[in-house]
Amino acid sequence: MTGLGIFRTMNPSFSHDPAEGLYIVTADGHQGTVLYRPAGAGIVDFQSTYIPFALRHRNLGTALVRYALEQARSQGVKVIPSCWFVGQVVDRMPEYREVLVDSSP
Repeated sequence: MTGLGIFRTMNPSFSHDPAEGLYIVTADGHQGTVLYRPAGAGIVDFQSTYIPFALRHRNLGTALVRYALEQARSQGVKVIPSCWFVGQVVDRMPEYREVLVDSSP
């Protein structure tokens, strides 16, 4: 199975660019993002998640959304999950429901 990108060794790094409203994962020379915008006092709207084709099917999208949710939690910010993928991650990982603006189950 040599040569298949999914099996390449990668060391993803995660970062936050508040000026651009982005959470970023970088791996193998590519970047994926979660785009957010302020939506009121102490609230942000996670609007879209993008993972380039070269990084897909490696769970980096989930890892990036978890990183973004953890950052929001640590800053005491609530999240509106407008992005379907963010909502899907929260559905699979209910420990993040408390970070959402509407945290009802």
